[in-house]
Order: sequence, then C-alpha cells, then structure tokens
Amino acid sequence: MPMKTTQFSTKLVLAIGGLTAGALLIVGGILGLLDLRSANQQLQQRIDVECRLMAEAVSAAVAFNDSKTTADLLRSTMADPTVLLAAAFDEHGVLVADFRGPAFTGDTPKALGNVDATVGSTNSMAVNAVIKAGGEPVGTLVMVCDLRPLQARLIRQGLIAAGTVLVALLASMFAATRISRLLLGPIASLSAVAKRVARDGEYGIRAKKFQDDEVGLLTDALNGMLDHIQGQNDSLLRSNDDLERRVNERTSELERQAAALSAARDAAEAASRAKSDFLANMSHEIRTPMTAILGYADLLVDQGQSEEQRTDCIQTVRRNGEHLMSIINDILDISKIEAGAMTVECIEVDPIALLREAVDMMQVRARAKGLQLSATVSYPVPATIKSDPVRLRQILVNIIGNAIKFTEQGRVDVTLTAQPATSTLSVVVADSGIGMSGDQISRLFRPFSQADGTMARRFGGTGLGLAISQRLCEMLGGSVRVESQLGRGTVFTASIGTGTEAFQRLVTQEPAQSPAEPSANGRGAEHALNYRILLAEDGPDNQRLISFHLRKAGAAVDIAENGKFAIENIARANSEGNPYRLVLMDMQMPELDGYSATAQLREQACDLPIIALTAHAMAGDREKCLAAGCDDYMTKPVNRAQLVELCHKWISRGRSPQPANTQSLT
Repeated sequence: MPMKTTQFSTKLVLAIGGLTAGALLIVGGILGLLDLRSANQQLQQRIDVECRLMAEAVSAAVAFNDSKTTADLLRSTMADPTVLLAAAFDEHGVLVADFRGPAFTGDTPKALGNVDATVGSTNSMAVNAVIKAGGEPVGTLVMVCDLRPLQARLIRQGLIAAGTVLVALLASMFAATRISRLLLGPIASLSAVAKRVARDGEYGIRAKKFQDDEVGLLTDALNGMLDHIQGQNDSLLRSNDDLERRVNERTSELERQAAALSAARDAAEAASRAKSDFLANMSHEIRTPMTAILGYADLLVDQGQSEEQRTDCIQTVRRNGEHLMSIINDILDISKIEAGAMTVECIEVDPIALLREAVDMMQVRARAKGLQLSATVSYPVPATIKSDPVRLRQILVNIIGNAIKFTEQGRVDVTLTAQPATSTLSVVVADSGIGMSGDQISRLFRPFSQADGTMARRFGGTGLGLAISQRLCEMLGGSVRVESQLGRGTVFTASIGTGTEAFQRLVTQEPAQSPAEPSANGRGAEHALNYRILLAEDGPDNQRLISFHLRKAGAAVDIAENGKFAIENIARANSEGNPYRLVLMDMQMPELDGYSATAQLREQACDLPIIALTAHAMAGDREKCLAAGCDDYMTKPVNRAQLVELCHKWISRGRSPQPANTQSLT
C-alpha cells in the first residue's frame, strides 16, 4: 500500500497550530488546576471557620441537651447557600439537633457514626468541629458544604478557556499559512527542479534564485551540484565499461578459487576417510592381539592344560603383547612427529653392525614365511657415522619388515652403500613381493594409510611404519625412495646424512665379529646381582614382576610403595649397617612421587645410583628424570635382560655424571 504524502506547507501549518493549541491547553490547564485548588482551599477554610464558630455558638445548648435552642442556632447557617447540613451530636455521638438546607436530599443522621454514609457524594464536602463547654468537649458539630457551585464555576472557566484556545488556534493557522507561502515558495521551486532532474535526467536545467538568504544559498548549491553531476556523468559512462571488464576478471578469478576450494575440500574429505579407515583398521589391529592375549590368559587358568599347552599359551601371549607394543610405539612415534616433538641424537654409530643387527632381528619373521633374507655391504663404507642408532635401527626394521610382509615367496635382499659425493649412506631393500601401482605409491608415505584398503585387510598393520621411516630419514638428513611394479616386487632406498668427516675412515672389507659380544636384543649372558636393591613402585603387579626378575638374578629386593617409604627404607638400611647398592625409582607414585623423592635424597647427600622407571617415553621425559637427580632412565614395560644389565652396570661403577641413554626393548 503506497504511503500517503502530505505537503510540507500543510505540515508546517499543522505544526504551528498544534504547538499553539498545545501551549494554550497546557497553560490553561495549569491555571485551571491552580484556580480549582485555590477555590477548594478557600471553601474549605470558610466552612472550617463557620463550623468552629457555630460549635462555640451551640456549646451551651448542647451541653444542656437543649434540642430546640440548638436547632434555632443551627438554622442561622441558612445565610450561607452552600451549607447543605448542620448537625450537632452530644459527647456520645447521639444527634441533638440538625438543620438541612433546601438542596440536601439525604437522610437525617441519627448518630455521628453515619454522617459519612449520609453525606457520601462527590458533590459535597463534610467538616467537623469539637463542641466545648467550660473547656471540656461536650459534643461534635458536623457541617456539609455543597460543591456544585464551585464545579459550575470551573465549567464556565473551562468553556471560556476552550473558546480562547480555538480563537488563538485559528489565528495561528492563518499566520502559519501566510508564513508558509512566503518561506516555502522558493523551496517548492527547488523541489520542482529536483523532480525534473530525477525523473527526466535534465542536468542542464537550473533553479531560480529569489533572495540572498539560506534558501538562496541552497539554490546556488543545487545549481553547483547539477554542474558537477553533468561533468561526472560522462566520467561515469567511461567508468562503466572499465567496471564491467573488472567484474568479468573477478568472476573468472572467483571461479578459479572455487575450483581450488573444491579440490581442497575433496582432499580434506579424502584425508578424513583415510583417517576413518585407519581408525577402523587400528581398532582391528589392537583388538586382534588383545583378543589373543585375553583368550590365552584364560586358557592358562584352565587346570586341564598340559605343560606343553601352557608353554604354547605363554609364547602366544608374549608374541601378541610384543605385536601390540609395536602398534602402540608406532602411534606414539607418529604423534610425536606430527606434534614436532620428535628428537634425534647424534652419536657414533657402526653402520655395518647396526645393519647386521636389524637383519638378525628380522630373520625369524622371514624364515617363518619361507623367505630368504640376506644382507650385503658394498665396500668401502664409513667405519662409523654420526647419527641416532635407535632411530636408524627403527628405519631398517620398518622397511625390511614391510618387504617381508608383502612378499609371499622368494627373497628380500638388503644392501648397504655409501655415497661420498653427497655424504650419505643408503640402505637398499629389494623384495620379490606383490609390487605396487603408481597410484598406490603416491599414497604410500601418508600417515594413517596403506596402498589401499584391501592391503590393510589382507596383510594387517597400522599403515604408519613407512610414514615414520620417511620422517625419521628426513630428520637424519636423508629420505626414502621407492620403485615398484605390480607383481614384480619393490625396491626401497633409505638414505641418511653422515657428515663429511665420516668418510675419513673407511672399511674396505668384512670386519671380524666378536663372539663374546652380547646380541642387541639383550639376550646375552646375564650378570649375577648379589646385592641389596630397593624397588620403589606402587603397582602390585609391577612390584611382583620386577622383584621376580631381580631376585632371579640373585638380588635381595625390598619394596617401597611410594617415595616417602623409599627415603625411610634407605635411612633405616644405612643405620643398620646394611645399605642398599642401587635404587629403582618409579616416577609416578602417590603421596611422594619419584621426582620429589630423588630430589630429597640428593639434598641429603645420598650417592646411591638411582634408575628412573616410568611409562612416559615422550621427548623430554628422560631429561626431566635426570634433572631430578636420577642416574639413568628406563621405560616400561621392562625387559628382564636389559634390567639386569643396567643394574649390574651401575652397581659395578657407582654413580657417574654421564649416564647412558637406555631404551627398553619391547
């Protein structure tokens, strides 16, 4: 519905008239209210005076209960035409006499209590005064006054005020009409010019100037604006073509960005699907060994199992536990890599010995599948390199294990070569397995994925090993490359940086091995621990397991359930003259943890070797334990042979400011 328009001149006339009428009404209303209040006060004061005077006049008659005399005296109030009722009551509130004016229409009151009910009207006003005789109250006088004359007066004044307002309103509207014609005529001319410009686009038209006042200035401003608009019109036409060209270019750019966003969305969705597939596969990988562990643990409880069956159950539980630990280690490693918390060491490493160690570790798996696993060194190679032996071993185990997993028959060949020109060392792992397509190779090093979903279902695994190996090689100054064909096998080449000084001492032939050297998996000859050892550990299962390993090695083991008891046991052993030779300290214990307990022992000048036991294996955990005062660091789960070896090492040499970097084997 279109909005109804009103001319500005009409609005001006109505505004002036409205303001005038409103002002007059406000002033008249205020004056009327003041006059009403004044008249009401005067009437009330007059009636109060008359009531008090009449109370004095009738005091003697009321005191003697003379009704006739009292009535005669009350009749004198008829001189005031506004008095409707005058009634005298004795001290008990009983009517003595009364006088009613001609206009009084109520009932004659019989007692003082019903005077208000008798008089109750908006047209009257009641007042009362105490009648006293000899200074003592003898009764009450009530007078009722008629308010209608006062109301009639107010009505007359209101009519006069309304007439005055009407006359003033007509006069103001007449004056406003004349003023609007004088003031709004030039404005109407400007409005007509503006309409023509807006409707027809006649920028050549100009407004007429009537006077040199504000409207004249507005006329000059409008004419100047029209000049400027006329000049800008041509410029706008020229800019329109340029704007269209820029819009087309921007549209093309937005289309390209939309295509890029669509590709990014597809990539994100693919990554999300890959992670979902990984989680499903991970659930399977974790639940499978857990099912075997729990199931064979139940079989061990069965009393009907033979010794051979129990041994087989134990081996199955151990094998699945090691597999589960490898899965957990892969998840932790990729989490540390993704978070940027993975660190590597740079120490002397014998690459040939490390290669043989990794191949020896994987021989059992290869033989189980009927595969031939061989290791070859392409001499010359550096005798030692600066690298991280733990991470380098992890790379070799991952790549060799991957080759064994995806090879059904044939062989896996591992070759160690050196490249002096680039100061790198490479390990080439070639297998005769199933091979991969180009698309599968493109997804090979992505975390949380394998070549495709069927690989995970067929061969198992987390899909993290190669991604971890790639990241670790990059951290060690190298990379992992892959060449493969479907059905014809795969060749992985893992390279790491060695530094130029590594090629100053080369090995040109097969080095002799020391048969007495224990193997890297910690299963060499164990040492006898004929010493007293304190184990601070709050977990009952860990207490039984670790103390069993130590006692089997010949140690006398005491157990403290927290750090506070550990400090007390050490003090008591020293006072008894039978001190401990070593302390194994769990770092997470109730009441007083291993960090605080170790710090307190060092403050008390305790020089016992203290080895930290903790399930924390993230970056910085080892440094935190050493900073608390521990001499060495060992992660859980604990390997028996390594535990015995580590205890023997520290007992045989005591505390040292340069502890070894010990990792648990799982």
